[in-house]
Amino acid sequence: MEHTIISELENLKYVMSNSCADVDFSLYSPVYLFTTENIKGYLNLIDVKDKSVLTPTASGDHAFEAVLRGAKSVDMFDINLYARHLVCLKIAALKSLSRDEFLDFFLIRNKDNQNKKVFRKRIYEDKLRINLDSYSRNFWDMAYSLTKSGTILRSTGLFYNNINDKKTQTRINSYLENDNYKYLKDNIDKLLDINFYNSNILNLPKRLENKYDLILLSNIQAYVNFNSNDKLENIKKYREFVKNDMGKFLNENGKIVKEYYYCDSQQSLDNSCNYKIKSISSLVTNNDNYAPDVVSIYTKRR
Repeated sequence: MEHTIISELENLKYVMSNSCADVDFSLYSPVYLFTTENIKGYLNLIDVKDKSVLTPTASGDHAFEAVLRGAKSVDMFDINLYARHLVCLKIAALKSLSRDEFLDFFLIRNKDNQNKKVFRKRIYEDKLRINLDSYSRNFWDMAYSLTKSGTILRSTGLFYNNINDKKTQTRINSYLENDNYKYLKDNIDKLLDINFYNSNILNLPKRLENKYDLILLSNIQAYVNFNSNDKLENIKKYREFVKNDMGKFLNENGKIVKEYYYCDSQQSLDNSCNYKIKSISSLVTNNDNYAPDVVSIYTKRR
């Protein structure tokens, strides 16, 4: 997919100035600062140690969790070019900030109210900017130049306002726990040689160069359309795409987390010999009164 940093920057002003109430995944789209999945919950079910992993770029949280759990290598893919810049910013923050500083920089709210330290420009200029490559540095320099402060930058259309509080994020992201954050910080070099594939999911098999032991596909299924108005038909076609097209890039006994289902929705569609359904505590709360979230996991057999 052809693009230039010029076209990215030209579109940045437009993205920042528009509301992002509707989710729109495209070349130049808003980004999620943190995951909207209970990643810790489902990676507790899968052995990641010494495995090669492919994850969405997204907020970077999938990759951070994989490295924390001892992944041998991690590659990322995303149609959204801006996602790469966010991940590079978070890697720069992991390298140079303490855990509390990291949370203050990225979380929109602190314990009681609006966090005035969010995206603080002085922190960016003094500690993060130096750890960015020129590609991402140009992007974030432009983003900051278009606003008067970090809090204003955070409130622009560049970011989706997903769940963004400390309590929730530390519950669903292992790497935000004290000791784990330090481990990830000490092993950050594993995130410096990532292959970033700029591609939507359907074109991804044409771009991939490696094979993997684990592929995470988040909730991408919900946004893929196989030219059918029938939701069930789209789900069936996506299931076959995962098995036949993405499955080619799995090592033997490799796994694909095909879909993350919120509150147990649609999960029965995936009960088959190659797919297994696993329940985890809800993203919203670990209260037993809430229906669990589930993941559908495909395993490649001989």
